[in-house]
Amino acid sequence: MKAIKLLITFVVLLALVYLAFRIVPKPTVSHDLSAPSDETLKEVRTQIEQDWEQANDWDEVVFEKHCDKLNQMNKNGYSVGTLVDMNTRLAVETVYKKLMDGEWKSESCREKVVDKYISALGVISKADANAKDNNNVKKLYQVNDVYKKALSVSRIEIGLSPKFNGSSWNSFSEYSKNIKDRKNSINSNTIYKERLSNIREIKNGLANIDSRLSEARIAFYKSLANAIISHYSRISSSERNNSQLKTLRIVRDRYNNEYSTSNKLNNFVSAFYSDVRNNEN
Repeated sequence: MKAIKLLITFVVLLALVYLAFRIVPKPTVSHDLSAPSDETLKEVRTQIEQDWEQANDWDEVVFEKHCDKLNQMNKNGYSVGTLVDMNTRLAVETVYKKLMDGEWKSESCREKVVDKYISALGVISKADANAKDNNNVKKLYQVNDVYKKALSVSRIEIGLSPKFNGSSWNSFSEYSKNIKDRKNSINSNTIYKERLSNIREIKNGLANIDSRLSEARIAFYKSLANAIISHYSRISSSERNNSQLKTLRIVRDRYNNEYSTSNKLNNFVSAFYSDVRNNEN
């Protein structure tokens, strides 16, 4: 009986101890880390500066290495905003120098190299959302936009098909004006004049547009004359009439006014007229 009482007392005490541990709250453990020491920040800062100085060019490996280190420090509760800004700034300054003082200033500017550095801005902006507000980033994108437009105009394919339908055709003068307006827009662009006008490919390409248009104009009207003759040649000699002749003459006169007299076309109209007279007699 005594043993049973002791057992009951032991069980009650054990239950009270268990409840005590369940009811009493555990002390809160802080996982926050103190800010890194000034010496640690100085070491990281020095390392970032030295790495970019040694690279002396855009280096994605260097940039990502520091991004990873700073991201890890940030996850551990450290404030590293100024170091992130510095890594971004040095990376952008490197790209800025290579483009503004390098490729875009060179007569032999290479498009592939420009694209490489513009892609670098994408890598930087992806890692640091604040990079888009960097003034140098904004300037680089502005100049690149003009650069791409200038390249496009300087490389434009020139040539127009008459698309003659029996009475009308495409306007070469409007086509020519459109291209010249695009050329003039580039030549008068402030960014182009200040930053890109020394690039040989663009400069020569723009300068050659007028002569290329002159050659294209000759080819256009030669093709048009042949198209007119081909179209009306489909009408057999025995079926040619005054109505057709009237339209043909209007077409011929418009052609002569736009371009110059075509002996080949005039001779065809004369032959067409002869067939009409024969058919009416």
